[in-house]
Amino acid sequence: SVSGFLKSVHEKNAPCVGEKVVVSGDGLSSLDAARTAVRLGARDVLVTFSKTREELNAMSEELIEAEAEGVKTMYSVSPKEIIAENGRAVGVKLAKLAYGTKGGKRLREFEASEFVLDCDMVISACERKTMKSQCAEYFQDLGLTVNCNPVTGKTGIDGLFAAADMSENISVIAAVAAGNRVASVIDRYIAGVDATLEFEDKFPVVSKESVLKRTGYFKDKAKPDLCTVDGEERIKSFSTYKRTLTEEEAVFEAQRCLNCGCGEGCGICASICGEFAINLKKTDYWEVNSEECVACGMCYNRCPNNNIEMVDCETVVK
Repeated sequence: SVSGFLKSVHEKNAPCVGEKVVVSGDGLSSLDAARTAVRLGARDVLVTFSKTREELNAMSEELIEAEAEGVKTMYSVSPKEIIAENGRAVGVKLAKLAYGTKGGKRLREFEASEFVLDCDMVISACERKTMKSQCAEYFQDLGLTVNCNPVTGKTGIDGLFAAADMSENISVIAAVAAGNRVASVIDRYIAGVDATLEFEDKFPVVSKESVLKRTGYFKDKAKPDLCTVDGEERIKSFSTYKRTLTEEEAVFEAQRCLNCGCGEGCGICASICGEFAINLKKTDYWEVNSEECVACGMCYNRCPNNNIEMVDCETVVK
C-alpha cells in the first residue's frame, strides 16, 4: 500500500523498487509514492488515475512537478488485478474507462478493454480508510470506544481529544474551525487559568459589498514560482526544493479575492439564457459572451448562490 511504502522510506528501510513501478490511485499520495520511487532509482514510473486530467484540476500543480521529474501519467483506467510470479509483482491488469454515451456523469468500463502493464512493483494508493475508521479499529483492539463531544472534543478517555474527521465527516473549513476550537479546550485542560488560546465560536457576518470595498478586484495573476531546482536536479535527493514567499509576495497572495467556484454547478444560468451567451469554458468556470449578452439580468436574478454580479460597463447592447 502507499502508506506502507512511504512509511518504510521514512524509516530508512526502503524496499527495492526495481526498474518499472506502477502506482494506482486518484489522490496526492499516489504522486508522493511515484516521486519517491523516482528518487529511489526507478527509471520508469507510471501513475494510473480512474479520473480524467480535467477532473484532477485541484492537484494540477503536483502533476506538473511530478511530470517534470519524469513521472508518467495515464488517465481513465481502473486497476483490476496484480499479476504475480513467485510472490513478486510482474504486472498489473487495467481496464479503460469512459463516460456513458447518453451523457452519464460516471465513468464506466469499456467492454473487452483490459490490458496488462509489465512492472517490477505495484503500489496501491486507492485506500479509502478514514482516520476515524483507523482510530476506531485501534481502540477496538484495546477494548475501548471513542465518543467525543462535538463542541469540546472531549472523549471518554481523560486527556484524549478528537475533532474533524475523527468525530464526523466535514468540510476542510469546518475541520480547521474544529481544530482551533478543540486546541483552545486542550490549552485550558493543560494550563488551567494560565491558558492563552481563545476561540470565537460565532463570527460576525460580513457583507459581500464590504469585502469588495476593502479588497477591490484583482486581475488574474499567476502564483509565484517557488521551485528553486528543476526536475532533473530534484530527483537526485529528498532535499527541499521550494523557497518561502517573500514578504511582498505573501501580502499580495493574502489580499487576493477568494474564488470558491460556481458553487453548485447547476447550470441554471446557461439553461435560461435566451441568447445562449453563457457557456461552460472549463471545470467550474462559466464565461459570458459579451457580444451575445443583452444584460437582461435573468441569470443574475436566478443564480441560487448569488455568484453573478451585474456591472455597469456603460456598454450599449443590442
